[in-house]
Amino acid sequence: LYVNLVFKNDEDVFENINDKNLLEVLKSLPDDLDAYYHSCFERVISEDEFQKDLLKVILEVTVSAQRELKLWEITEILLHSRDRDYEASFENLFEPMFNRVYDRVEKIAGLLRSPPKRDYKWVIQLNHKSVKDYLVDNKAYKSGKLYPYRINERKGHHLFAEHLGDNVLRTFLGQLPLKSIDNVKPFD
Repeated sequence: LYVNLVFKNDEDVFENINDKNLLEVLKSLPDDLDAYYHSCFERVISEDEFQKDLLKVILEVTVSAQRELKLWEITEILLHSRDRDYEASFENLFEPMFNRVYDRVEKIAGLLRSPPKRDYKWVIQLNHKSVKDYLVDNKAYKSGKLYPYRINERKGHHLFAEHLGDNVLRTFLGQLPLKSIDNVKPFD
């Protein structure tokens, strides 16, 4: 797995390899999968904290969903988590948020099963279970060795469940024969 990931995702490292620098190139590679995953995140998340936090939330939802999620679903969950009244401005907010989600996911393409597509129906899937294991590693957390890219799976469960609950509730309430607020009379 390690060799496959390194060769597949670090092609630029091997482009100029020759007999003279072979040993140097091999020594520069990460020691194990955890080090490899850490280096992947280091390369793509050297930006501001908002971008790092946004990617962490995307990964929290992806890891905790227990099913494949499409980019539009992740976008909608993020919109819902940031703005409780997102329905009122959904059309204005969706496209910019979708673009931010896509940009973040594109940066971690090497950790995904297939390259991201700027398509609402594209499904985000982690490349291997070991990526999830790295992201939710509780042993390292409990030992005091905090990975800066460790995610909170419970937070992802909460966001996903809250979004699904709201959708079910909204659908159910939409089917009830409710009177308009204008027709309701106060108690005497």
